[in-house]
Amino acid sequence: MAAKKWIVCVSTVVLLLSFGLPSCAEPTGSTTLRMVTFQPTKSTATRAAFLLSKKIQERSGGKVKIELVGGPEALPGRDQPSAVRSGVFDMILSPADASLIPEALCLMLSDQTPAQERQNGFYDLMAEIYRKQNVFYLGRAAVDIQFHIMLAKNRVNKLEDLAGLKLRASGTTLPLIKALGAAPVSVPLPHLFTAMERGVIDGTINPETAFKSWGLASVAKYMVNVPLYGQNLVILVNLDSWNKLPPEYQKMMKDIMAGLENNEIAEIYARRKKGALKIAVDKGVQFIELPAADAKRLADLADEVIWEEVIKKSPDYGPQLRKILAK
Repeated sequence: MAAKKWIVCVSTVVLLLSFGLPSCAEPTGSTTLRMVTFQPTKSTATRAAFLLSKKIQERSGGKVKIELVGGPEALPGRDQPSAVRSGVFDMILSPADASLIPEALCLMLSDQTPAQERQNGFYDLMAEIYRKQNVFYLGRAAVDIQFHIMLAKNRVNKLEDLAGLKLRASGTTLPLIKALGAAPVSVPLPHLFTAMERGVIDGTINPETAFKSWGLASVAKYMVNVPLYGQNLVILVNLDSWNKLPPEYQKMMKDIMAGLENNEIAEIYARRKKGALKIAVDKGVQFIELPAADAKRLADLADEVIWEEVIKKSPDYGPQLRKILAK
């Protein structure tokens, strides 16, 4: 009788411990996350998606897979932010879109490394904001790439010379183009080369990598050598899809993404930047050095018009984000 009581007691303790202690067992089953990218999957700009997919599959032993469905041929880039919010796709690699959260614009204003953004609270605050739109902010898919004004024929010698020029506008660059007194023209990226070649536009504001990826070194005669904005490509996950992942896999994905930002992605974009600028030099693109005062005015204006936009649309979060990035 005593032996039976002892067995019952031991069994009860074991059962209680099984509920009270965290499980060390690995999650069972497998998960496939469907992902689209804003550019064709063969583009270098989407390289981060392949690296992330490969590392996650390896580290999870194949239990978490990212299926790269395609690029804009699968879903136009303009529709991808809303698609990840609604869960049409589980993940996207895309420019941070202000139609999803207005605060996304400030991602291109940061001059800090992704590691610094994760340490100083910027990443956490952005993740909090994205969550309100049913999206999990995983991390940056491009780093250390600056936007510049590129011109087809018009050499400018001072800031005022940009007034009246027809510049290709995007959601990112429209506020600055208006502030410069230039004329914004809507041109899809695939038509950018032809638009500059035929004089439909006088220029554009694009990352240095556009000299190679969009062939602009052959149609842009000048580049204003004032870095304006940083690259703002991000990887986003539908929050419902994210919450279905076991905590172990969530942590794994966050750790892998943070590692990629500071290693492989940083190396890829350092090479891309160097290669694109070499092509520009080889093609005879001339780098315009504005007077120091004008260069500062241009850089300050570029930042200020975006911050005005962010704070106007997000009076609660905008000032917080600006304070963090000013540190």
